[in-house]
Amino acid sequence: MLSLTMKLFPKPAIAIAVATVRVSAFSATTMPSLSAVDHMPVARRAMDFLDQCPDPFHCVQTSVDRLLSNGFVELRDDKPYTGNIKPGGKYFFTKNKSTLVAFAVGEKYQPGNGFKMIGGHSDSPNLKVKPRSKRSSSIQGYHQIGVECYGGGLWHTWFDRDLGISGRVLVREDDGMISQKLVKIDRPIVRVPSLAIHLQTQKERCVAIIY
Repeated sequence: MLSLTMKLFPKPAIAIAVATVRVSAFSATTMPSLSAVDHMPVARRAMDFLDQCPDPFHCVQTSVDRLLSNGFVELRDDKPYTGNIKPGGKYFFTKNKSTLVAFAVGEKYQPGNGFKMIGGHSDSPNLKVKPRSKRSSSIQGYHQIGVECYGGGLWHTWFDRDLGISGRVLVREDDGMISQKLVKIDRPIVRVPSLAIHLQTQKERCVAIIY
């Protein structure tokens, strides 16, 4: 499934918000105030993460890479979990490459003890490219593709600007097996034009202004 990604070209910009979760110990103390200088490194790390995660598949893969680099172990569906999860260990597993579950087991954990869980979204409103997306042949070097709205986006902000494409495709390999490939075209190749004003009713133009 591919979706359009919003960028300001040539400079990268954050357009799709992806929720990321970090579990930390509870503290009753108040977070210290940060100056603008202190905020910038944190903000830039967040921007870099979001730029790498324009869709759920890239979000999960980026998070998996970070988990592996920090000592987490992947749990596979084709192997039993029993005996592989131990106190003090850090683990994760994925579903459909678009859902990620990561957890750490305390050193003193005993079966039957409680646990804390935090959830977040890996998706966000976007324009998804339909599986049968080609709508017309090439006209003056352009191709028309079919898209559909996913979620409740501010769609008017997507019009008349440079867009890229990202997501996951299924590819048949030389041996006949089907594999998954991530796609991230980080250059302006798509545009959703506004409808010409003489093709809109007065009511439609007023709604656009209200938005």
